[in-house]
Amino acid sequence: MWLFFLSICISKAFSAEPLFRFAWLSDTHIGSESAAIDLRRSVADINSLDGIDFAIISGDVTEMDVNGNLDTAKAILDKIVIPYHIIPGNHELKWSSSGGTKFRKLWGDDKFFFEYKGFQFIGFHQGPLMRMGDGYISPEDIRWIEMTLKNVSKSSEKAIFIMHYPLDNSISNWFEVADLAKDYNVQAILHGHGHSNLITEYEGIPGVMSRSNLRGNQEVGGFTIVNVYPDSMTFCERTPGIRTSEIWGRILLNYQKPEGIDCRFYRPDFSLDGISQDIKKEWEFDTKYTLVSSPVVAGGKVIIGSGDGVVRAISLKTGKEVWQFKTDAPVFSSAAVSGNIIVVGSADSSIYCLNTLTGKLNWDVHTNAAVVAVPV
Repeated sequence: MWLFFLSICISKAFSAEPLFRFAWLSDTHIGSESAAIDLRRSVADINSLDGIDFAIISGDVTEMDVNGNLDTAKAILDKIVIPYHIIPGNHELKWSSSGGTKFRKLWGDDKFFFEYKGFQFIGFHQGPLMRMGDGYISPEDIRWIEMTLKNVSKSSEKAIFIMHYPLDNSISNWFEVADLAKDYNVQAILHGHGHSNLITEYEGIPGVMSRSNLRGNQEVGGFTIVNVYPDSMTFCERTPGIRTSEIWGRILLNYQKPEGIDCRFYRPDFSLDGISQDIKKEWEFDTKYTLVSSPVVAGGKVIIGSGDGVVRAISLKTGKEVWQFKTDAPVFSSAAVSGNIIVVGSADSSIYCLNTLTGKLNWDVHTNAAVVAVPV
């Protein structure tokens, strides 16, 4: 009798009018066959629907960041008449001619945060920045997520993560964000990448994967309609211009970090102990930003560029910074060195020649695109 009463209450709760609803698109893959047609159809359908408050696009917007694919995607998405919020996925980052910088130029950022009716949506990307590399959340984005969550913790609003990858070991440092999510009021993790509808969980936090907008083996593509209630979310598949299917999934928004027990999950061990008695760490230098380029040694200095656009010279003997040179965009390429000359490229579209001893600029050449290759 009690179970019957409980099922009735749950049924009524989910049949009530939601606080709001939004359209969720993922893995649109502009540049692949029929992708642009499928996305145009979904955008037109969203514009025709009543009661959709905003749209979210959770990555793999294009097949590759080449041949104007990102420009095509933006031209289509900008026709959405309601606000939309977007992050990149692994495809436009690992197959990128701009080192991922063109996405930020087109949309203003590669992450987002907004509040809506008691909920806070936090969207961020997980790389990678190297071709066929694993997913990775940059140190600068980790800091941004933490600061955003600290602000969330000051209110009673529920936080929702929007990602492209699932929060698992497909991201090399997934555990850093998982720990942050558990320490703050994160109630759900919505992501794409797997091209299918799936309810799961990540260390106890409800997780939801959405289908791709691509048609696959069907005649048309599709996306997800998300209904948001005070304590739950439901998910329905929308076939553009045809129908909204029955609810295929629902999650409750009542996650609380367990107290009084060790709720940690498996973490990889990065310690050097036990590898070799002949290896010891002489020094360590933290740029606090993403390192993609390889360091080069010249004149007793370690030269390396980082995601904050800075080229640094670090003393090989002491590990202290000797000088730095600031560019206007991330430095993803390694430097080329000859004598007292360093040549390095930047995603700000320039090639810089620096003095190895002082870091002073000898000359620079501006190109028409981000420079991510190693100069020779």
